[in-house]
Amino acid sequence: MHSVIDRKVSKQPEIMVPSQLAKLIQTARATGKKQYTVYEINTVDALEKRKGECDMLFKHSHMEEFSVVSKPPKRQKDKYKSKTLPRPQNAYASVPKLSLPKYNDLIALCSGPKPVVYQQDQIMFYSNQPHTQK
Repeated sequence: MHSVIDRKVSKQPEIMVPSQLAKLIQTARATGKKQYTVYEINTVDALEKRKGECDMLFKHSHMEEFSVVSKPPKRQKDKYKSKTLPRPQNAYASVPKLSLPKYNDLIALCSGPKPVVYQQDQIMFYSNQPHTQK
């Protein structure tokens, strides 16, 4: 599955916004087969899930329904003691902001008689980027 997705993404000439990856992954399967199911989440959702219990969904066959397991099974021959890893630190104390000239250049790509970026979700992505006011 991963190699099929990797080939599909590598054949794509440009990926303008992260939301395009979901559609590429969905359609990565060969023609005539059912598309992959993609669940999009935000970074906040992933961090909140990390705080709680780590439930995993699994199934033994594609014909079965998913079952839930709360903790992964331990390895039978664990030679090393498990170590508790610290929670990853955020890279920034706050969201980094674009300078006003860079932001204006991005917005210029979305407007004019022949805009480079013309799809509404891409325009929204670029226009919602945090930026300085000076």
